[in-house]
Amino acid sequence: MSDDAPPHIRNLPRLDDANFVYRGYDGQDAARIHAAAIGLFADIDTLTQADATKYFVLGSYKSPQSSRDGPKDRLKRAAERFRTEPKAAGFLLEELDPDNEEWGNFYLKYRYALVGTDYAVFVVEDNDGGHELELGTAPLETTYILKRDYTLPSIDNDLEYEKYDAMMATLCSLMEKNGHLYTWQTTDDLDVALSDLIDDTLP
Repeated sequence: MSDDAPPHIRNLPRLDDANFVYRGYDGQDAARIHAAAIGLFADIDTLTQADATKYFVLGSYKSPQSSRDGPKDRLKRAAERFRTEPKAAGFLLEELDPDNEEWGNFYLKYRYALVGTDYAVFVVEDNDGGHELELGTAPLETTYILKRDYTLPSIDNDLEYEKYDAMMATLCSLMEKNGHLYTWQTTDDLDVALSDLIDDTLP
């Protein structure tokens, strides 16, 4: 954080628009959020080795009522894959500081987790959910997308168009041009994409 921040949080990552974010909070509320942020960063440190590359895994938390796996299961799969690497760590938002009631504001929790990690990794299967907002606020240079590809089961790409609106589709196209997009259809494909991403990002 900048030199004008209180001493106990001066060396922590800072939201680039913190002045705007905190404008609506009084001093006591802001102090509670700062304390929660300290706990969040401590949790990230607990989950990772000091020199590990940190992957923040994001996407839909939807879970089907049936026994089959859903999008959230694939987020967990991605986080677990990162954890198999000695110099990497992956985690979901819900795993960070889960018992802190201050994080009823999921948006602020997401923003602080984002600045406390090295890469945001979105496992995207559609644009239905809060992950579209999250993707829109993540710094693209350190963001990677693992996009589920529906072209094979589609007729004239109808399923692909149903799953991804124009905004998401064009963002994915931009990320692909910059080497930050990987596609998958099956969980085996997802595992391969994760391995490729790790190869491309781990020092």
